Amino acid sequence: MEIACSTDRNYLKYCITMLLSLFDHNEGKGIRVHLLANGLTDEELAKVRSVVEKHGADFASYDVDNLLLDTLPKGQYGYITPTTYARLFLSILLPQDVKRVIYLDCDLLVMDSLQPLWEYPLDEGYEIGAVEDSCSANEGYYNRLHMSKEEHRYFNAGVLLIDLEAWRKADFVGRAKALLGRKDLQLDYADQDVLNVLSVGKTKYLPFRFNLQEPMLRVYMPEINVEAQRAIVKSLSIPVIIHFTYILKPWNYTSFHPYKRHFYYYFDQTEWSGERPSPSWREWLRKWLWGGASLLHLVNRYHPLPTRMLMKV
Repeated sequence: MEIACSTDRNYLKYCITMLLSLFDHNEGKGIRVHLLANGLTDEELAKVRSVVEKHGADFASYDVDNLLLDTLPKGQYGYITPTTYARLFLSILLPQDVKRVIYLDCDLLVMDSLQPLWEYPLDEGYEIGAVEDSCSANEGYYNRLHMSKEEHRYFNAGVLLIDLEAWRKADFVGRAKALLGRKDLQLDYADQDVLNVLSVGKTKYLPFRFNLQEPMLRVYMPEINVEAQRAIVKSLSIPVIIHFTYILKPWNYTSFHPYKRHFYYYFDQTEWSGERPSPSWREWLRKWLWGGASLLHLVNRYHPLPTRMLMKV
């Protein structure tokens, strides 16, 4: 199983946390982790290597500093860093013998075996497997990227199953660079937008359990169609990957994410164990008010966790 992820210094601790959750549910033997490293020191790389090899997996790292990621168009949202663009270059960074790869963001937890995802069939003509985005019914996404909602459902790029051979044959990197130079596209979500534009008609949509994004855990999901909502609710009892999308990550004090305890379960197995945010009085007040409003059903609450997830930590 080939697993790829990318990180810079700011997300290093969360990258290691994600990998610990991966190995907790997947035996390391037979896994090779490919780290796309942006600006990491040898000491920092060694920390990741140590975790990977301790669990019996193979490790390879790739210096992506020379890809000039900082010069690429900036997304609209501050939590999207230039490092996220590194995944666009997987087909030329990884060895030619790597035919397919699972790409994982660092702001997620693996909660079950990834073998079903690894073995998921990508039929001829498909280059990528991805999960529909929690905002895929939002017309604005399609308008700013000149796409048709009838031809393509906007997907989330935090979990990807990529046919690297298909990308190589189609010169995906060359096409991505050309698209990044276009002035008529509004790339609010940076590389995710690029991936969507280049994958129209080439995307195999994966079951929601492989990338359950934060809004999908809430009772009210206004930006995804009703059919998808029904499928999502069914997936909540069998999560494989929990993805902490949007700005309120579990390491933020004001986060009420239902899998926050699970995040800290793995985080506290790292060298940063016990580290917690120090809230300002505004953050403390905001969290207190949101908690009270949630108890009174005045805000968009989260679905309760399945029993087996309550027992995990």
